[in-house]
This record gives sequence, C-alpha cells and structure tokens, in this order.
Amino acid sequence: MDLAEARALLDKVVEDRRARSVTYLPGPRTFPVGRAEGCLVYDDYGSAYLDFGPGGEVNILGHRNPQVVHAITDHLVHYTYTGEDHLSRFAIEYAEALSKTLPPDQDGNPYQVLVLPSVTQADALIRSLPGTVWDDTVAGFGRTGTMWGFERTAGVPDTLIVGSEGGGGLPFAALVSTRRVMETIPCLPFMSAHPVVCAAASAVLAQITPELLAHVGAMGEVLSGGLAELSKQFPDIIVPAAPAPGLLQKVPLHYSISVETFVRSCRDKGLLMHSDLHLTPPLVVTEQEVRQAIDVLGDVCLDWS
Repeated sequence: MDLAEARALLDKVVEDRRARSVTYLPGPRTFPVGRAEGCLVYDDYGSAYLDFGPGGEVNILGHRNPQVVHAITDHLVHYTYTGEDHLSRFAIEYAEALSKTLPPDQDGNPYQVLVLPSVTQADALIRSLPGTVWDDTVAGFGRTGTMWGFERTAGVPDTLIVGSEGGGGLPFAALVSTRRVMETIPCLPFMSAHPVVCAAASAVLAQITPELLAHVGAMGEVLSGGLAELSKQFPDIIVPAAPAPGLLQKVPLHYSISVETFVRSCRDKGLLMHSDLHLTPPLVVTEQEVRQAIDVLGDVCLDWS
C-alpha cells in the first residue's frame, strides 16, 4: 500500500466514524487511534507514529507507563469515587509530595495543593485570588528540563497552576498556593481531589527524578540542534530560530509554507505534532526517537524542496 492509498484509507475510517457518531466532536479529529505505547501511537491498522503532539505532551512518561497503569488499576480494585465529604489518603499523599517540590512560602509554611478536573476550572478559580499567579500548565513537570518553569525566573509566585502533564493521561490540573490564598476560595468544583486521579498523579510525580530532568535537557539539545541543521539545509522551508529549553520545541516554518499541509505531511510519514507546530514528546523519549523525528521533518522538507 503506497502513501496515497494509506491516507485515503485512514480518511475513509475517520469519515465513517464521524458520520455515525452522535457525540459532538469539534475540530478535525482526523486520526483513528487504535492503541499507544511509550512514545508511539498506533492507528486502527497498526501503523506506528512518533507522538510529538498533544498525547506526548500529556503523557510525559510515555503512553501506558507501567507505574501509572498499576496505580490506576490498583485503586479501581478498591473503589473509584465515594463522595466529596470522604477523606482520601491519595489526595493527601499527593498534595504532600507535590508541595515538597516547592520551597516554603514566605511564612515558612508548605504550599497547599488542590487537585482539579481541568485547567479551565483552575483558571476560573484564580480570577478572584489575591497575589501573583504563575501559569505552569505548559512548562511544568519537567518539560523544559527543570521541575517548574518559574525556576527560570526570580522567585516563587503566590499561586501556581499546573496542568494535565501531571495526571498520567487522566483529566488533571492543580492549584498550588498558600493557605491564606486557598481560604479565599468560596466553593470547590465538583470532583476536586478525585482519588483515582491523585493516585495516577502520585505515580507520575514519583518518576520525575533529577536524572530524568537531565535527560530532558540533553534530548532538548538534540532536538533543537536537529531543527537548526534543517534550517541550514532547507532555508526556504524552516527558518533559523533561537533554541527553546528542553522538550518544548517548535518547528520554525517559513511564512510561505502551509502549516496545516506541513503537519499533515509529517503525520503521513509517521510523526505527530501540534497543529501550531510545537513538538512535545514524552520526557522519556530516546535519542533514537528524537533523531527519527528529525529525519521525518527532513524527508518532508526534501519532498517540498
């Protein structure tokens, strides 16, 4: 089966699936996912794709990380959710572990943690909170080679928002702040501090080690170096750009190139990326996988040159 036939087959699967769906599905949703493992996503026909897109961004330890899967399944043996007024040890243990990744607040007390179902809910809550707020929903949990993005600035904010990268693929966000600020929240969203999500998040947090952060920095240099080399080989397609930190990179595409077409061409050759050209593989991505992604980008550029 050649590339055109494979593309037509996947398009037909997506078209049929959307046609019979009664679920509201905004956006293109053009990829019929079958399964995922590590840094790879497979379509319904078993073809593998490197995940440098939203899936890789959220599953920072790779798809189906064994420790995360074990934490979720082990919890489900006991219960899923029993009510807002019940005290779950998983929420307490996760909050304690996450708070330890931060220095004490100005009064010398540990930061308080509130786990939420989504970043949208966290954003809604901070509108009424006092003090400075730092959004670490993109750069947090080691994405740039440090545990938190604010570590590259001068000081700890009053309130920190962290995003879906910390939830092991489950709906997750967290609000981290001082007790004084937390006590101003009038009403907590439903399903806050969900025990299954907290169990998964604990498994994620336990695996973000200094060694992993060093690996992120090293792989980020490989990726940014590859993009710089492509800009020299194909200056009419990829333009020079300053390297970004860690594994939060972006393909600096020439303004004359169609972003949608470029992203689609990369997908057809086995590389998934964000629709805005960002590259966010799992933090455990290997050097071989990074270089494979660079090769795909080069192949697409070669086709267009």
